[in-house]
Amino acid sequence: AIKAGREDLAKQALERKLVLVQQRETISKRINEMKQDEEKLLALRDNLRTKIELFKAKKEQLKAEYEASKARVEVQGMITGLSDDFASAARIIERSEEKISDMKARAAALDELIATGGALDLLEPEERDVIERELGKIELQTQLEEELKKLKEEVGG
Repeated sequence: AIKAGREDLAKQALERKLVLVQQRETISKRINEMKQDEEKLLALRDNLRTKIELFKAKKEQLKAEYEASKARVEVQGMITGLSDDFASAARIIERSEEKISDMKARAAALDELIATGGALDLLEPEERDVIERELGKIELQTQLEEELKKLKEEVGG
């Protein structure tokens, strides 16, 4: 285009080239960021799964302890025949049941969080702000002028 005396056409072609190069670099950067985000999410998922398994094991342990305590209280109540002590033990058992119920609810909530993927949103907004766009235009214009100058020197010299 320079040889044909069409500096305007050469300038347009260079501008298009520079815009595409910038877009490619931006997309490559975003792909790398998304890969890092994916790795973080996978690690978080694995960590949550491990915690849930530990929680489930603890829940089963507490359930077994509860049943053993309940049986022990019943036997003691039968042996001693003290209804006051039995009522007190019943309250203790009731509190244990409430705690176990709370743990089950937490486990169910964690299961649902993992199943739905949670509410994690690590993506950046699509729009740049006005200042970033203007700075990008200035940088593009500077690169365009440099490329045009190089072309003129190559053709002329």
